Amino acid sequence: MLVVSCISFCSVTNAQSITGKWKLTDAKETVTDKSTGKTNDLGAQIKPFLKMMEQLIIFNADNTYSFSNRMGDSKDALERSGTYSILGNQLKLYQAKTNMPGIDKKYTSANTNKLPPTATIISQTSNTLVLRYGSETTDKGRTYVVNIEDTFIKQ
Repeated sequence: MLVVSCISFCSVTNAQSITGKWKLTDAKETVTDKSTGKTNDLGAQIKPFLKMMEQLIIFNADNTYSFSNRMGDSKDALERSGTYSILGNQLKLYQAKTNMPGIDKKYTSANTNKLPPTATIISQTSNTLVLRYGSETTDKGRTYVVNIEDTFIKQ
């Protein structure tokens, strides 16, 4: 009983602590070829894109979230919303709506090229949130492991 109460309390505490509006400020990405073990750091290639885009995620106290990603001065943004849950350091996103279903279908189909619905909370302070997630993808018969670490600043 005490363990269940502690787990429930810890989950609620984590969920409340990420509540707010967060802006992506830094990203690190590596791609590892599973057959050779060779890892490529794509961090330098990602930095220019970070300057050109605005990515925001809002976590509400009722465990709903909204996400938007806008490039440059574009009027259009990729937007999605849904609910989230936290267990320990695992953040799970459940998508409910998106404004670009054609694009999202590619990433939510049963293939291996899908955006992961679960991220690991690496670190968290009152104004910084670091999430890590990854996936596997296959291209021309080779399997690659993609690892991404995003840093968000509270707005």
